[in-house]
Amino acid sequence: MKLVTQHLRKYAMARLFSVLSVAIVAIFISVALIACGSSTASGGSATPTPTTQAQTQNCGTIQTTPRGMPSNETTAQQSEHCFALAFQQCHNAILVYSLHGLDTSVVRTFTIENHNGQCTILDAMQHSIAPAPLSPAKTFQCSTMAMHVDGLHITGCGQDGDNGSIVILSHVNTSVH
Repeated sequence: MKLVTQHLRKYAMARLFSVLSVAIVAIFISVALIACGSSTASGGSATPTPTTQAQTQNCGTIQTTPRGMPSNETTAQQSEHCFALAFQQCHNAILVYSLHGLDTSVVRTFTIENHNGQCTILDAMQHSIAPAPLSPAKTFQCSTMAMHVDGLHITGCGQDGDNGSIVILSHVNTSVH
């Protein structure tokens, strides 16, 4: 019986030694992988470069009726004012202009981007005829923007709009001349 007990003790010690050996090897492999993952190709340590994500101001959405008039004049005026101010200050901003006809829709997403102090206006235009979904966006770079009595005028937008000009109406003129 004593011989059996000695054999079991040796077997238990051998098994314990095997488990500990595997654990130690796993720890060394983990440490090596972590060390490899934290160095660059040149062998130096990797230091993350801080990047500043420019905030984009959401100036809202202007919806129109089938007659092309804003469905909410106050919202349209606020959205246009926000976008025009962002352009004057060359801050990143976005304005969505959604024109709805009886069976057609045009969605224009205007974006102001500041590229190292250079202000850019982009117009991503999508359209659809019911029941089709909106088309992929066609993007045009516009040259300038200005507020007028009737609303926001964005000009020089490539081949799009009326000779590259888009007028976002916000002020409904009810007077008859």
